[in-house]
This record gives sequence, structure tokens and C-alpha cells, in this order.
Amino acid sequence: MSSQGPKEELQGLLPLSGQTRGKDIANAVQKCLEDNGINIIKIVSIATDGTRSRAGIHRRVASILQKKINHEILTFHCLIPQEALCAQTFPAEIVEVMNLVIKIINSTLAKGLYHLQFKDFLEEIDSQFSDLLLHNKVRWLSRCNVLQRFVLCLSEIKTFLNEKSINHPELKGEEWLQKCNLRVDTTKKLSELNLNLQGKPTPCLK
Repeated sequence: MSSQGPKEELQGLLPLSGQTRGKDIANAVQKCLEDNGINIIKIVSIATDGTRSRAGIHRRVASILQKKINHEILTFHCLIPQEALCAQTFPAEIVEVMNLVIKIINSTLAKGLYHLQFKDFLEEIDSQFSDLLLHNKVRWLSRCNVLQRFVLCLSEIKTFLNEKSINHPELKGEEWLQKCNLRVDTTKKLSELNLNLQGKPTPCLK
């Protein structure tokens, strides 16, 4: 805190060797503060992330630190991981939509010649996009951008697949398209929520 107001800084990035129990994390945090000349009693709030096991299912980090601090503090748990897990519980019929989209994209981008021909095709017809996006399973939020690009290029994709005699009858069905659009809208909302939760003014879940 200064005359200009509160300032946010990264105090430390701590590696943990051996066990990662609640008390191990709490001790590492306390040592980091002491090494930087910060009195632990100045802590007024603690936000944790990750699973309950990582935060200490029986002896949580926040509880252990609060005993050391010896005064009331605010504790929060970031809900972004839970929100990410919830996003994976779509109905099977909606998941099938995503699986087909990934299959078509991978079959197009994985083959060098097909990929070049597809990009040339998009350029020839003056498409607003020059390529498809590849879904990254490590970051599930990439589904939002991948699905949006796929739907916006769907007409071009169907034409290209027809020229290659690749048949996906689902793409012609109105019901499939509705499910795909639902998936686009849902992942877009989840992506917006996730980004908003990362904003500085936004608190985590108490």
C-alpha cells in the first residue's frame, strides 16, 4: 500500500519438494514472507486455488495460516477450476458434436497436402478466414474459438469436403447444426465467465 493506493506484486514462486500437504504449503508461504521482511500478521485475506487435496483436505492452508496469524481473515477459493470441470459435463449428444468438429479439423489440418489445398481454397473464394483453428485439449477454453471458426466456415468446409468425396451426413442436418450452435453459445459464455473471473476487481468464491 502506498499514497497512490494498493499495488499488486508477485512476492514469490515457490517450488515444493516431497509432500504438498496443507502444512507444507503454509510453511512455504510463511518462509517466503519472512525472507522478504513481511510480518505474517499483516495478512488480511487468503485466496487458494486447485483441488481440496492440494489445499489440504483436512488441514487447509488457510486454516493453518489463520492460526499462525491469530486474527480473523477473509478466505476465498477460486472457482475457475470448478467452472472448468463443469464445462466438461455436457450431455453426450452435445459432446458428439464437438468430437465430429475435432475429427473434421484434424483430418484437414493433419494432412499437409489437404491443409494446403484447403487454405488455397479459402483464398480463392475470398473467405473471411484463411484457416481453421486447432483445438488444444490442454486449454479447454480453446473450444470456444475453434467452434466459432468452424461454424463461420461451415459452408466452405462442406464444399471442400464434397470436392474430396468426404461424406459427413451430420453436417447437412438442421438438428446437428442447432446442437453445434448451442455448443458455440455455451462455450462462449463459459469463456467470457472465465475471463471475467480473472479480472482484478472480481473476488473468488468465499
